[in-house]
Amino acid sequence: MASLNSDIKLMKKIIYATTLMTLLSSEVAYANSESYLQRGTQEVNVQGLVDFDDEDSYSVDLSAKYGYFIKDNWELGTNITTDLSKSYKSGGLGIFTEYYFTNSTKFVPYVGLTTELIHAYNNDDEFNSDDNSLYTNSSRITTVSIKAALGMKYFISSNVAISAEVNYNTATDNKAKDSFTKFIIGTSFYF
Repeated sequence: MASLNSDIKLMKKIIYATTLMTLLSSEVAYANSESYLQRGTQEVNVQGLVDFDDEDSYSVDLSAKYGYFIKDNWELGTNITTDLSKSYKSGGLGIFTEYYFTNSTKFVPYVGLTTELIHAYNNDDEFNSDDNSLYTNSSRITTVSIKAALGMKYFISSNVAISAEVNYNTATDNKAKDSFTKFIIGTSFYF
């Protein structure tokens, strides 16, 4: 049942993102995305999500990244991330690559791959039914995370884009949040 609820939540997020992208595509202004993502261009991006329906009462994920286009449509860069909830906190530093499928519109789909070194702290309160006591199970973890991403950027001006992304994460340590899917939104600035 919990899996069905999480699938429904994910579907709602995808529907919201699709609706937003459809509304933005009806804009009359026209620009060519190919000119934004050429060799030598630099990008600063901030993205994240806030989830108040999380089983832990809330979850806040934020990331910032800096990238450089080594070839037209191909970006390499570094990122910093944080994931916060009531019982789980993590921070990470990583490297990423993204490839953009430019066209003659403001919409630019992309695929990406990221690897991060994550340090996490997990603090779970658990109930012991044998003696009716509550105890805290805490752990500190350092792990490597690998993330695959599929997203879309919409250029609202010649050097600013908003993005929507779905990514799948997996970690090498089984005590970490070892695999999960996220839907995140963000803003990119190009110079």
